[in-house]
Amino acid sequence: MSRVFIGKDLGANTIIHKSIVEIVIKEKNSKVLNVIVDILVDVQLKYDLNISPVIYSEHEYSMNVKMDSPFTHNIAREGITL
Repeated sequence: MSRVFIGKDLGANTIIHKSIVEIVIKEKNSKVLNVIVDILVDVQLKYDLNISPVIYSEHEYSMNVKMDSPFTHNIAREGITL
């Protein structure tokens, strides 16, 4: 499951658009994390985007939901599920 949330950061004199991509994977391991980061770097460079990945294992995600994490709650409410 992945969700995308596009937010705005206020910089010194500009507004920087930042896409937060929440990615939930079965289990975290370095191989999978490296593949995700490689893909995101390629996309950022090709399309001149600012992407911030938030990567959870299924267990971490379910714990955040149980704890009613404001971040997870906002992403679920305002993000687009891919």
